[in-house]
Amino acid sequence: MQVQHLNRRSLPGLLIGAILAASAVVGASADPAAGAPTLPPGFVSEVVAGGLNYPTAVVELPDGRLLVTEKDGLIRVIKNGALLPTPFADLSAEVNNFWDRGLTAIAVDPDFATNQNLFLFYPFDSTGTDGSGPVTNRLIRITASGDVMEPGSATVVLGSATGSGCPAPPSADCIPQDWYGHSADNIRFAPDGTMFVSMGDAASWDYVDDLALRAQDIDQYPGKVLHITKTGLGLPSNPFWNGDPNSIRSRVWAYGFRNPFRMPLHPSSGIPYVGDVGWNDIEELDVVAAGGNFGWPCYEGDAPQPGYQSKPLCQSLYAQGAAAVQAPMYSYTHDGLGGSVVGGAFTPATTTFPPTYQDGLFFADYAQDWIRFAPLDGQGNPTGQPLNFASAAGGPVDLTFGSDGNLYYIAINDGELRRIRPASGDVSTTYLSDLTPSATPANGW
Repeated sequence: MQVQHLNRRSLPGLLIGAILAASAVVGASADPAAGAPTLPPGFVSEVVAGGLNYPTAVVELPDGRLLVTEKDGLIRVIKNGALLPTPFADLSAEVNNFWDRGLTAIAVDPDFATNQNLFLFYPFDSTGTDGSGPVTNRLIRITASGDVMEPGSATVVLGSATGSGCPAPPSADCIPQDWYGHSADNIRFAPDGTMFVSMGDAASWDYVDDLALRAQDIDQYPGKVLHITKTGLGLPSNPFWNGDPNSIRSRVWAYGFRNPFRMPLHPSSGIPYVGDVGWNDIEELDVVAAGGNFGWPCYEGDAPQPGYQSKPLCQSLYAQGAAAVQAPMYSYTHDGLGGSVVGGAFTPATTTFPPTYQDGLFFADYAQDWIRFAPLDGQGNPTGQPLNFASAAGGPVDLTFGSDGNLYYIAINDGELRRIRPASGDVSTTYLSDLTPSATPANGW
């Protein structure tokens, strides 16, 4: 039963003990690897770096260097097409790496060129035992010094209280992580330099767990998207601001999430588009406007969640009508295949991709092993059903566009960072020899 569930729901943790050693590092201009995904005609996949140990996320620095987080707490540097032997940082002594836990969230300060700062979010455990019991989450700021982290630069932004779980009543200094999944998820910087931070419900996926109900409580951290300053303070413009920038509710942007693992921001509105991982049936992409309630655990997708349906809190929410919760922008059922949606990357104006894949959002499913493209209008509304883009993708868990206009993604199953690009400068070109004649040709082509 547990294995069946994890095939549906778990992200990196399911892979422990299952991934073979990956190949040696190759440059970004290498030929497509044998395990490359199946792509539309005119695209190629290349291995930017291999031999990674459960890679989870990738960011690009202003000078073109790439940083890749590994689940156990290491951060690796790719410079001039090569994976450097010395890690940028090693936080393995304090990152709890049990099952789905690990270092999965990294963001580059918009002012990195002047302050050299990065932000990390992870389950903190100073014992170094990687145990399965309750721990706490921590958001920190670190500073780069060349190709490595400056020693002693780590500064706690949120989650200064640590230990084996958090005390009751809830404390603004303690971010609980009771289960070994649905943990510290993602960090994204808004255009104004503030941060969006997402975290799961920290509750069990094996049974109906009352801890999941915290996702409906704006005075508790689990199951939320936060909107905070670089120093961790809530903002007066936030929907639940109460005058105290240190309170939990003053930091909350939206609530009612199960596992908002990845959340790109729309390039014009700056609104998060969250991929929220479902439980038994449904995966969803949510447009996360300020103050929105996205229903978990009372809803899964836009339907009542059977396991939690009888809970008084859920009955009270249902009584408010369907308008009390925000419906997904797009959702899909598992159809017996399982599912773990990965919110992805908006196509930038600098893309090299053809018009078919502009003006929209690339997203993925780790469990079903594909990448799709959701076409959107200028306001971020769907203009059609998502298009299949990549299959047999190697377990995609993070997607981003590089400054070169190409799509980069983490293939955790294969321990690789990959780049997808047009095979030539313009994949929209149609050649006469590829056409089917509409009349009887007088002399063959």
